Amino acid sequence: TIVFALCADDAELDPQDDMDGDRISVETLAFELIEAVRVVVACRHTAKFVSGELRPLVFMLIRFMQVTADQLETWSHDVNAYIAHEDEGSFEISVRITAADVVSEICDGYGAEGWQAVLSAVMGQLEA
Repeated sequence: TIVFALCADDAELDPQDDMDGDRISVETLAFELIEAVRVVVACRHTAKFVSGELRPLVFMLIRFMQVTADQLETWSHDVNAYIAHEDEGSFEISVRITAADVVSEICDGYGAEGWQAVLSAVMGQLEA
Protein backbone atom coordinates (compact mmCIF):
# COMPACT_ATOMS: atom_id res chain seq x y z
CA THR A 1 0.00 0.00 0.00
CA ILE A 2 1.27 3.42 -0.93
CA VAL A 3 0.35 6.19 1.46
CA PHE A 4 0.59 9.81 0.36
CA ALA A 5 0.65 12.54 2.94
CA LEU A 6 0.54 16.19 2.05
CA CYS A 7 3.00 18.20 4.06
CA ALA A 8 3.10 21.98 4.29
CA ASP A 9 6.06 22.22 1.89
CA ASP A 10 4.26 20.17 -0.79
CA ALA A 11 1.14 22.34 -0.69
CA GLU A 12 2.89 25.06 -2.68
CA LEU A 13 4.25 22.75 -5.41
CA ASP A 14 2.46 22.64 -8.74
CA PRO A 15 2.67 19.16 -10.31
CA GLN A 16 3.68 20.79 -13.61
CA ASP A 17 6.73 22.41 -12.01
CA ASP A 18 10.05 20.74 -11.31
CA MET A 19 11.91 21.08 -8.02
CA ASP A 20 13.48 24.36 -9.16
CA GLY A 21 10.07 25.84 -9.95
CA ASP A 22 10.60 25.69 -13.72
CA ARG A 23 7.62 24.73 -15.86
CA ILE A 24 7.62 21.19 -17.23
CA SER A 25 6.13 21.02 -20.72
CA VAL A 26 6.15 18.75 -23.73
CA GLU A 27 8.65 21.13 -25.35
CA THR A 28 10.94 20.87 -22.32
CA LEU A 29 10.72 17.09 -22.41
CA ALA A 30 11.48 17.04 -26.17
CA PHE A 31 14.43 19.37 -25.62
CA GLU A 32 15.84 17.10 -22.90
CA LEU A 33 15.38 14.04 -25.13
CA ILE A 34 17.26 15.72 -27.97
CA GLU A 35 20.02 16.81 -25.60
CA ALA A 36 20.37 13.18 -24.45
CA VAL A 37 20.62 12.12 -28.10
CA ARG A 38 23.30 14.80 -28.61
CA VAL A 39 25.40 13.33 -25.80
CA VAL A 40 25.10 9.79 -27.17
CA VAL A 41 25.89 10.92 -30.73
CA ALA A 42 28.96 12.86 -29.63
CA CYS A 43 30.40 10.09 -27.45
CA ARG A 44 33.10 8.12 -29.26
CA HIS A 45 32.36 5.07 -27.08
CA THR A 46 28.82 4.80 -28.46
CA ALA A 47 29.69 5.63 -32.08
CA LYS A 48 29.49 2.04 -33.32
CA PHE A 49 26.03 1.62 -31.76
CA VAL A 50 24.78 4.95 -33.10
CA SER A 51 26.11 4.41 -36.63
CA GLY A 52 23.82 1.43 -37.09
CA GLU A 53 20.78 3.52 -36.13
CA LEU A 54 21.56 6.84 -37.82
CA ARG A 55 18.63 6.77 -40.26
CA PRO A 56 15.83 6.35 -37.70
CA LEU A 57 17.61 8.73 -35.34
CA VAL A 58 17.88 11.47 -37.97
CA PHE A 59 14.30 10.77 -39.12
CA MET A 60 13.11 11.42 -35.54
CA LEU A 61 15.20 14.59 -35.26
CA ILE A 62 13.87 15.95 -38.55
CA ARG A 63 10.33 15.45 -37.31
CA PHE A 64 11.18 17.73 -34.37
CA MET A 65 12.43 20.34 -36.85
CA GLN A 66 9.10 20.68 -38.66
CA VAL A 67 7.14 23.90 -38.43
CA THR A 68 3.59 23.57 -37.13
CA ALA A 69 0.63 25.14 -38.92
CA ASP A 70 0.17 27.53 -35.97
CA GLN A 71 3.81 28.62 -36.17
CA LEU A 72 3.52 29.14 -39.92
CA GLU A 73 0.38 31.25 -39.46
CA THR A 74 1.92 33.34 -36.67
CA TRP A 75 5.26 33.81 -38.38
CA SER A 76 3.74 34.71 -41.75
CA HIS A 77 1.94 37.62 -40.07
CA ASP A 78 4.74 38.65 -37.70
CA VAL A 79 8.34 38.17 -38.85
CA ASN A 80 9.59 39.50 -35.51
CA ALA A 81 7.88 36.58 -33.74
CA TYR A 82 9.85 34.20 -35.96
CA ILE A 83 13.10 36.02 -35.28
CA ALA A 84 12.44 36.03 -31.52
CA HIS A 85 11.60 32.31 -31.50
CA GLU A 86 14.45 31.15 -33.73
CA ASP A 87 17.17 33.47 -32.40
CA GLU A 88 20.00 31.28 -31.10
CA GLY A 89 21.01 34.07 -28.74
CA SER A 90 17.71 34.00 -26.87
CA PHE A 91 17.30 32.08 -23.67
CA GLU A 92 14.12 30.37 -24.87
CA ILE A 93 14.37 26.66 -25.55
CA SER A 94 13.91 25.91 -29.22
CA VAL A 95 13.41 22.27 -30.03
CA ARG A 96 13.80 23.06 -33.74
CA ILE A 97 17.22 24.68 -33.32
CA THR A 98 18.43 21.98 -30.96
CA ALA A 99 17.35 19.19 -33.33
CA ALA A 100 18.99 20.98 -36.27
CA ASP A 101 22.22 21.31 -34.26
CA VAL A 102 22.24 17.58 -33.50
CA VAL A 103 21.61 16.73 -37.17
CA SER A 104 24.53 19.01 -38.08
CA GLU A 105 26.70 17.25 -35.49
CA ILE A 106 25.73 13.88 -36.99
CA CYS A 107 26.81 15.11 -40.43
CA ASP A 108 30.09 16.41 -39.05
CA GLY A 109 30.84 13.40 -36.86
CA TYR A 110 29.72 10.57 -39.13
CA GLY A 111 30.70 12.01 -42.52
CA ALA A 112 29.14 10.40 -45.59
CA GLU A 113 27.17 7.96 -43.44
CA GLY A 114 25.61 10.90 -41.56
CA TRP A 115 24.79 12.78 -44.75
CA GLN A 116 23.23 9.66 -46.26
CA ALA A 117 21.06 9.27 -43.15
CA VAL A 118 19.93 12.90 -43.46
CA LEU A 119 19.14 12.51 -47.15
CA SER A 120 17.19 9.32 -46.47
CA ALA A 121 15.24 10.96 -43.62
CA VAL A 122 14.39 14.05 -45.67
CA MET A 123 13.22 11.91 -48.60
CA GLY A 124 11.15 9.83 -46.17
CA GLN A 125 9.50 12.98 -44.83
CA LEU A 126 8.75 14.25 -48.33
CA GLU A 127 7.16 10.93 -49.27
CA ALA A 128 5.03 10.77 -46.12
